[in-house]
Amino acid sequence: MQAREQFDHLHRTRGVPEEIDTVSLEPQEDGTLWIARALVETGLAASTSEARRLIDQGGIRVDGESVSDTDCHLPGGSFVVQRGKRRFVRIEIGGDGSGSTGDDPAEDAG
Repeated sequence: MQAREQFDHLHRTRGVPEEIDTVSLEPQEDGTLWIARALVETGLAASTSEARRLIDQGGIRVDGESVSDTDCHLPGGSFVVQRGKRRFVRIEIGGDGSGSTGDDPAEDAG
């Protein structure tokens, strides 16, 4: 029964899995990280060209919000990045991993 509940959570309510990989990444000098580089460094894309294509096609979400700008920069903090329907990675940008800055990445994304 637990597998069915997890399936319902992921696919019917479009939820995030309880256990996902977490990757800590260093920001650029300005304290942000380019979304395409983040996708490559987490293995969600093989290259920045592929990352741009995925973004252009609407296949990338950050904290549940679709990213449409290939030049999006994520501020320091913690974000759940989704590729397609089933691939999720939590990205922590910056040294302390203290969580989101309160900024809405969708504003930067689009």
